[in-house]
Amino acid sequence: MLAKNSAQEREEPSLSGRAYQEIWQRIVHLDYKPLEVLNEKQLSIELGVGLSPVRQALRRLEYDGLVMILPRRGTLATEISLNAIQWELEIRVELEGLAARLAAARGTPEEQQQVSQLVDLMEEVSSQGDELPTHMRFTEFDNQLHRMIYQQTRNPSLALDLERHFAHALRIWFYCHRLQPSGHGGFSLAEYDTRRYRELVHALEDRDGERAEELMRRHVQQDTEDALAMMRRLGSP
Repeated sequence: MLAKNSAQEREEPSLSGRAYQEIWQRIVHLDYKPLEVLNEKQLSIELGVGLSPVRQALRRLEYDGLVMILPRRGTLATEISLNAIQWELEIRVELEGLAARLAAARGTPEEQQQVSQLVDLMEEVSSQGDELPTHMRFTEFDNQLHRMIYQQTRNPSLALDLERHFAHALRIWFYCHRLQPSGHGGFSLAEYDTRRYRELVHALEDRDGERAEELMRRHVQQDTEDALAMMRRLGSP
């Protein structure tokens, strides 16, 4: 009996982690709309795990700011608002700038070469039209680029904070760009200036932390201002 309990204890974190990753993706990718109710029992069935791992995952997502757990109402995906975007900007512009500066000092030449190769792919994809699959590929590459920079900081605590806040930025991207088609006030890859990424690569390779920080801050600021403008066109509160 003791051996069985120990095995269950070892298995529980992996089940909770799997549930967390799946629900995280659904929320960030807007499969669950803002303020949509997440049913614990239904999630348990869909994910093939017990209620306990689902509840643990939802508590983690509450800490991440992606769900609200309310008495008598249950668990809801958090709202996306103009205020929320502005609050995220104030945090991300500082943390992302710091990460870029540290990456310029601490990243290896091999890591910086990987960032450069990723930017090559982003430049290629940006010329392939404005269909949703192309947008998804570009967004995934952008996601990878930020995570490469987080790794190069050699600061796990900073990287964890950045990952949490980047999830909100990614969710806002899907809200603005997936729900608002290109050509109707939405995001157009053809009009997106990818030179900002190439300039950042040069700053990292030159070990110019001040320039890397400036470029990253500008990048985060511009993307957030674009999102705010689209949110206003969508009539968001």
